[in-house]
Amino acid sequence: MPPTPPAAPPAAVVAAPQLASTAYVAEPSPVAPVVLPAPVPAPAASVTSARVCPRCRGTSDGAAQFCRFCGAALGPPGAPGKPTPTPAASVPLAAPPGAEQAPALWRPAVPVGFPVPASAPPAAVPAAASPLPPAAPPAQPAAVDARQTAAQAATLPTYGRIVLITKEGAEGASYPVRENVDIGRAEGEVVIADDRYLSPRHARLTRRSEVGKAAEFVLVDLASTNGVYLRLGRDGVAQAPLEDQDLFLVGQQVLKFDVVRDAEEGLAPATQHGTLLFGTPSGPRYARLSQRTVEGIARDVFHVQKPETVIGRESGDIVFTDDPFLSRRHAVIKFDPAARRFLLADLGSSNGTFVQIRGQVTIRSGDQFRIGQQLFRVDLSSASAP
Repeated sequence: MPPTPPAAPPAAVVAAPQLASTAYVAEPSPVAPVVLPAPVPAPAASVTSARVCPRCRGTSDGAAQFCRFCGAALGPPGAPGKPTPTPAASVPLAAPPGAEQAPALWRPAVPVGFPVPASAPPAAVPAAASPLPPAAPPAQPAAVDARQTAAQAATLPTYGRIVLITKEGAEGASYPVRENVDIGRAEGEVVIADDRYLSPRHARLTRRSEVGKAAEFVLVDLASTNGVYLRLGRDGVAQAPLEDQDLFLVGQQVLKFDVVRDAEEGLAPATQHGTLLFGTPSGPRYARLSQRTVEGIARDVFHVQKPETVIGRESGDIVFTDDPFLSRRHAVIKFDPAARRFLLADLGSSNGTFVQIRGQVTIRSGDQFRIGQQLFRVDLSSASAP
């Protein structure tokens, strides 16, 4: 029986390359994974030893051309795998959390079947977060600046105080007197926002000193709309000269004083067609008083016809019976025909008589002045009083 010929050795089995699982990186919009056709199997060759991927260090069959884990090229078939240093740009990216549940939101980091060049830009690797520079300190708010300004003002010398007098006659808020104190509705060291009769910056109390003279305080009207009024009664003398176009306050009455001119004072009786005009007997007229109303017009006109004309609520030559802030006999206008001079004097009234200042006036300790609906008293220290 003839011997059986030996069986032909089996052909070398070439393992088909395995598709590697790919890492994913974030993509703003869904991109379908790129899948290339499987490579054509190489001619039969003997099975070689397992090969190590130079990129992910994974082990693949000896005949594999690409790593079955990361898809990196392994070189020609039969070449033994050698561990090579992995460049920083070739480090595989780990799939972010949740990538397995939503693969459509991610794309492959490296297309299957293409090697990763060693010169890949470093931006492909997520760099470690660099430490942020220290945050700039927040800007100081305006309140801090206001406190600093107040602290600096507190170090300035103080010469007394300004006291607000309430409607009941009691002392209200007080403010320190320094070199300059401005009072107004919106600006200054003393601000009273709810008084609409005050100008935004109404008046100023300022300290002035000259060589060889004692320092003194001056009250200045800062071109206000309604003016600054000083109360009569300084140094125990409750009277002051009254000049043409002056304004003064008695109770709630704002009265304007006008001196009668010589032509008007010497008017003769009027005639019409040679006949005297019938009317109230005329008398001498030295001046006139007109009420200044809140409408900005003159309402009633009164004439000064005697050497003394008394103004009051119940008794006098000019009476305002409906003004509860007037005293029974409040003030008097005195006229000196020889000197052609007028004086306004207070008759010991409860609420005082005030005359509008012309530009500025020297202030003494204890003086009172009125601006808008506010009444102030100035108390100067003995060291600073002139």
